[in-house]
Amino acid sequence: MIHAANRRRNAAMTLVELLVVVAVTSVLLALLLTSLRPARQKRTRIGCVNNLKQIGVAFRLFATDHGNLFPMRGWTNRDGSLLVPENGAAAYFLTMTNELSSPKVLACPADTRKPARSFAALKNENISYFLGLDADETRPQMILAGDRNLSLNGKPVKSGLLSVTTNDVLGVTAELHAFAPNVVLSDGSVQQFNSGRFRAQLLPSGAATNRFLVP
Repeated sequence: MIHAANRRRNAAMTLVELLVVVAVTSVLLALLLTSLRPARQKRTRIGCVNNLKQIGVAFRLFATDHGNLFPMRGWTNRDGSLLVPENGAAAYFLTMTNELSSPKVLACPADTRKPARSFAALKNENISYFLGLDADETRPQMILAGDRNLSLNGKPVKSGLLSVTTNDVLGVTAELHAFAPNVVLSDGSVQQFNSGRFRAQLLPSGAATNRFLVP
């Protein structure tokens, strides 16, 4: 009887020790994951910056071969007004397949959206970056493209045409890069933005309305 009681007591102690080990391991794992998060965020941001740099170069190469015009300027109605293609941002990127070389550059590493396997399969669901429809190579500080997590007057924007007037407040959400998306300007430079920077960047355009196409 004494031996049986000792065995039960040893078994109970072993179970307690196991639970302690599991708890300690869980805490250490949580700490490890927390410490790795900044490194991962840095990697995804760098990857996004590289994507936008390539996109900026692609636009400028396209403009060089097309009278200094970005592809958005080639889509107009008979009266000269802007024509937004049915397949949205994908249409403009598909005009630059030679300059882009791969559809992978259109998907931000921080985004849940997956890159298309080929340009033939490219859809808006494979694109992470909005387009500035009024961007002009002759105006280097205009917004050309950037992470799609935009907000308008405090509300997240949906896919499609976004018109921002002087009375609107263009901002960002936390979906990509924690309220600090990357943006490429018409001169090809890539910069980190926030809501305040967006508002300040739109002022020099002098336009009553700035138009963006969100994938």
